[in-house]
Amino acid sequence: MEGFAILGAIVLIWILVGPIFGIIGMNNANRATRELMDVRAELRRLRRSLDDGAPEPTASQPETESGRPAPADAPTSVPPTRPERVAPPPKPARARPSRDWERLIAANWMVWAGGLALAFGGLFLVRVAIDAGYFGPLQRTIAAALLGGGLIAAAFRAQRLDTIKTAKNAVRFVPQVIAGAGLVSLYGAAIASGLMYQFVPPLVAFAIIAGISALAVALSMRFGPALAVPGLIGAYLAPLLTGAEGGSILPVLPYFALVTGAGLTLVRLTDWRWLTWILVVGAGFWGLVATASNEVITPLAVAAYALSLAGMGVFFGARDAKRDLVLPKNQLNPRYIAAGFGSSQLAAHIFWLLAGGLILLTGLQAGAGPVDAGALA
Repeated sequence: MEGFAILGAIVLIWILVGPIFGIIGMNNANRATRELMDVRAELRRLRRSLDDGAPEPTASQPETESGRPAPADAPTSVPPTRPERVAPPPKPARARPSRDWERLIAANWMVWAGGLALAFGGLFLVRVAIDAGYFGPLQRTIAAALLGGGLIAAAFRAQRLDTIKTAKNAVRFVPQVIAGAGLVSLYGAAIASGLMYQFVPPLVAFAIIAGISALAVALSMRFGPALAVPGLIGAYLAPLLTGAEGGSILPVLPYFALVTGAGLTLVRLTDWRWLTWILVVGAGFWGLVATASNEVITPLAVAAYALSLAGMGVFFGARDAKRDLVLPKNQLNPRYIAAGFGSSQLAAHIFWLLAGGLILLTGLQAGAGPVDAGALA
């Protein structure tokens, strides 16, 4: 069991740092497309402003009845001229983060390495003392929990320092790294209390892990998006880390629907669109697990779960569906589709396809009863 716990700790640590490297590839694929679309939009605005601001032809000097030019001081009738059209000022381009993720990782790798060291320290802080017989499992679990809480408190304290507020280098990521290490320590304590040593019942362990995941998402709003990744993944993996022996998956489907809805709301508030990958994978995985259940209420439960996912897709894509959609010439390029996956409209379609697939699969297994047919319609 301890070997499984060590492996789980390594996976959690990689979950904290790994997505940052994944963002590099997605950012490089999307950067060129964004810049090209901005240049095209700016050219269109400049062309419209030049067309609207063209000079009017000047009127010739008026003449008298004898055909001679009128004197300069003679009153003349000036034909009414059309008022000049003032070109509208060009709309400012939407500010985009000019963050180069490759340079960011290359320049700040020592900070992230320090965060990994803190995370490992939180998981194996008292290992030597345990081997020597000083600490037991309960003391180790409590020590890991206290260390996690202390690191999160230290992250809040570090964020208020003037040195970190004004930093332009890797120092500004110190609060986020410290908070991430504290979350890993809390996850380790929760897994040990439920899965390894059974200090608490499985339901209590499930509630603790879910609470830590919610804390991680809340901390991401203050410290940075990297903390949202372990929060969402930990929320989806919570039923597997409680130590419960089997059981039905159907009662926790509302919990997964709630996690997915909270994640989509987070994406809408922060525009961290790459988090949509985690939401689709997590919601789809547990939906497929639920379809494998042989209980009587499986068709009804899966249909309700799938309809909730479809409703979230409608809500998530409603805002962008009202805007003008400008597609580049390479909109069918797989790399462009992968880079723009987090946009609201595309994610909404993916959730609709996922909902329909779950209902169709359940209907095929259960003989396509009235519930499945109605939900699919």
